[in-house]
Amino acid sequence: MSVIVGRSRIATRYGIVAASQPLAARAGVQVLERGGNAIDAAVATNAVMGLVEPQS
Repeated sequence: MSVIVGRSRIATRYGIVAASQPLAARAGVQVLERGGNAIDAAVATNAVMGLVEPQS
């Protein structure tokens, strides 16, 4: 995982997920690795963002 300008970006062979929180990005990647599509990953990432950054 690499952190670039306050944003966490994780790239795998299944795709790339970017979020301001590493845990949220990781959740999106896990969805992609388990066969989900980009929309599934976005929903998972956003759900975790609601937990780790509720003020956003």
